[in-house]
Amino acid sequence: MENNVCIYRIDENDTIVWVNDEYDKFSSENDATELTAESTVGRELWDFITDNETLHLYKIMVNKVREIQQDISFTLRCDGPYCKRELEMKIRPVRGKQIEFYSELKSQEDREPQNLLSMGAQRSDDILVLCGWCNRVKLSEGEWVEVEEATEKLQLFNELHLPKLSHGMCESCQDTYFSKANELAQKQSA
Repeated sequence: MENNVCIYRIDENDTIVWVNDEYDKFSSENDATELTAESTVGRELWDFITDNETLHLYKIMVNKVREIQQDISFTLRCDGPYCKRELEMKIRPVRGKQIEFYSELKSQEDREPQNLLSMGAQRSDDILVLCGWCNRVKLSEGEWVEVEEATEKLQLFNELHLPKLSHGMCESCQDTYFSKANELAQKQSA
C-alpha cells in the first residue's frame, strides 16, 4: 500500500458504497484481483466474510459504532503470499449511518513465497482454517501455528493441490476481540 491506508465505506444497509484508490492496489498486492472496487462496490460487506465468528463480531462492532458514534480500533494480520502484514483497522462513523473501515499498514515483513496463501493455487476439496485476525493456521483443537510451520507440519510442499482456505477465529483472538466488543457495550451503557 503506497500511502499505507486502505479505506472503504458501507451505507446504512451495509452495502459497500465507496473505496479509495489504495483499495485496488492492496487487492492486487494480496493476489486478490477479484476483490477490486469494480467487483465489491454495490455488494454487501457480509458477502466477503466467510466464517460465523468473524461475521458475528464484525456485525457487533458495526452496530456499536452506529449506536455510540465512536471509533473502534484494533490490529489484525493481513498477509499476502510474499509478506506478513500487520494493520491497524479503525471502524468509524461517517455521514449518517455510514461506516468507514480505515486500515493502515503498521508493519510488513517479506518472506519466502507461501503458495498456500496464493489465490491462484490449485485446490483440493480439503479445507484448512486460518484465523481471520492473526492469520495462524489451525492444525488441531487448540493448536494454531504460522503458515510456514503449518506448511511444513502438514507436508504441503508434497501436495499437487493445496487445501481450500476457510477462516475462523483462534481462541486467543476470540478472547481479545470479544472482550473489546464487551468493553464497547459497557461504554455505551455507562
